Amino acid sequence: MVTDFKGKPPFKRTIERVPAIEIAQVEIADSEAVDMVEVKKIEFRGKPPFKRSKELVPVIDIMQLELEPEAPTKKSSRKKFGGRPPFTR
Repeated sequence: MVTDFKGKPPFKRTIERVPAIEIAQVEIADSEAVDMVEVKKIEFRGKPPFKRSKELVPVIDIMQLELEPEAPTKKSSRKKFGGRPPFTR
């Protein structure tokens, strides 16, 4: 669905067919044992009480985070406000 946001609402919406070449391919690795994690999902539609459900989601390592040693931080030369302004009101 494509939405044209020109002008004032209501915006014009059109449905366009996309060739299968432009759709991303999903590869599922079945050869490895996949760890599953239970995730709580809350749907915030309408008035409370909201619908709560639990889903089992596979754990996939997309990126490894490399932590760099922390660089020494510089102290700011700003003076903390003491309560009374330096000017007369």
